[in-house]
Amino acid sequence: MRTLVVTLILLAAGAFAGCVGNPGGEPVDTAGGDAGVTGQAGTEAAADNASDDSAEDTQEGDVPDDPDDPDNTSSSNPGNGRNNSRPETPNAVFVGWADPNTATIRPGIQMTSSAGQCTSNFAFTDDRGNAYLGFAAHCVGALEPGTSIDIGGVTKGTLAYSSWYTMGYQPDASATSGGVCSAETDATICTYNDFAVVKLAASDAIKTSPAMRHFGGPSALYDSSAVQSADKVLSYGNSGVRFETEEAAWHEGYVFQPSNEWSTLIYTATPGIPGDSGSGVLMGDGQALGILVTVTISPYTASNGVTHLDKALEYAREKGGINLSLASWELLNPGLLPGI
Repeated sequence: MRTLVVTLILLAAGAFAGCVGNPGGEPVDTAGGDAGVTGQAGTEAAADNASDDSAEDTQEGDVPDDPDDPDNTSSSNPGNGRNNSRPETPNAVFVGWADPNTATIRPGIQMTSSAGQCTSNFAFTDDRGNAYLGFAAHCVGALEPGTSIDIGGVTKGTLAYSSWYTMGYQPDASATSGGVCSAETDATICTYNDFAVVKLAASDAIKTSPAMRHFGGPSALYDSSAVQSADKVLSYGNSGVRFETEEAAWHEGYVFQPSNEWSTLIYTATPGIPGDSGSGVLMGDGQALGILVTVTISPYTASNGVTHLDKALEYAREKGGINLSLASWELLNPGLLPGI
């Protein structure tokens, strides 16, 4: 008999969205290639050069042509019958990240759609030189790729991929997982795959730093199969319902237990709350573990569920037709808690 664990999706939309999870579910085998990591390139000189050359370096003609896709807008999603075409945001030919001290967009900035408000996690690039900002798929619900997403009131991006949309996820209170997927038969993946990205316009990409607010990083993509109980973790949640100081937004804590191949439970000194959902979770050394997506009510009260980023990127590549590489930055602040 399975133990049902009541969780809340951490979405700020005027009310808490309820779901039922099963962090003790059986692991599944979804082996595939590793996603890449783009190196740190965010010096002030790079930012200046990017600004000076942006008009010249971000023309449509600079993007490599695909003979089968002259408009650079298509993607494949075998067998699910859903439209996952890439949005029409101007291509952002990557020229280097902005310095975190001057960047107007960084992981930890709020992301808002008609479905609610969440927190961004990490920056990414694709093999065409476009830049993206990640968050959680439940933050956009059933919204389709191409939908405009507000980025911290600074600018707007375009939804490029959502695991929920790709899987055909629909919330279902009667299901033990909290939802059902019309295009994904593996119940564990359907339950825990919660990842989305917004594509940045060329003019915004050069104003973006991949360094997470407060902590910096991610230094690399973490192999989630190596996570263990008591590993130190760091996170930055920017909930719109937290009417407190900046210090309340950053969190430190430890892994409670790996739940399955797709998810890990963590405890932090102050738990993530609605609106923190989508925020990035780093290991103590700065490597990217995943995306904070749920808060548990019972039996592990106030723990947070984390979707493993390496698995989410692998799925996005294989089923969503979008090949993303994690953008890296050095760890700027290791936090206060000791490693165990």
